[in-house]
Amino acid sequence: MTEYTQERLKMADTDSLNESATELLNTIDSFSNTPHHERYSVLPFSYDMFSRVTYFYCFSWVMSVEECLDSLPSALASLAVVDPGNFDRAVSILIDWCVEGLSEQSAMRQPKSHFKVRHLKMGLRLTRRMVNLYEKLTLDLLVSAKS
Repeated sequence: MTEYTQERLKMADTDSLNESATELLNTIDSFSNTPHHERYSVLPFSYDMFSRVTYFYCFSWVMSVEECLDSLPSALASLAVVDPGNFDRAVSILIDWCVEGLSEQSAMRQPKSHFKVRHLKMGLRLTRRMVNLYEKLTLDLLVSAKS
């Protein structure tokens, strides 16, 4: 039995979204209509020896998707049980993100070289996670990759 199936059985009598589903929907809403290689926020990272703030560029899309990976089975199970419409939308967007995450052209548009690699690694992890959830997702991913 897959992790998704186990989570779905736990949610059988639930009528509200769990925290991981809410976080996943927030991530999807934040990034569904924006370019994923340019969106970042500047956060103070550290001080150098001259007390100047150096900035760490937090490339939000890659990092946000990475943060969602561990809770993906629970989030999708909650959405499937409580809100099937949002479940279908989330799966569709996640499939698109798998394809984009595996795209070398998309990764090369990342401004920093280490995020080019991180972009591809995130794409591999997301795709692996999605393929292991259940059979229909695997088929949807294959069909999406073909077109």
